[in-house]
Amino acid sequence: MVAPFEGVGGLADMINSRRAGMLAVARGDLAAAQSHANNATRAWMSAVPELAVGGPFAVGLGKAGEVAVRGVANIGSKVAFRVNGRLRIADGFLSRY
Repeated sequence: MVAPFEGVGGLADMINSRRAGMLAVARGDLAAAQSHANNATRAWMSAVPELAVGGPFAVGLGKAGEVAVRGVANIGSKVAFRVNGRLRIADGFLSRY
């Protein structure tokens, strides 16, 4: 048995619910897995401050993540493409596949 994750309130609840959900899937108990997924989502939403959802904070966080990844790996150049009629821009694209 895996020991429960201990940490910051809602984040610890989210991680523990995700773990319990994965164990439920492994047992074939899909109803319990769905319940744990719902609990994990509620825990995540309570743990993330309103400022972290959308807006300038989220954009800055995304840009910082892209810079960090580019610092350690070649992820290629930015590429725009359409998905279901909406324009998406990948942080990087490698054409080797």
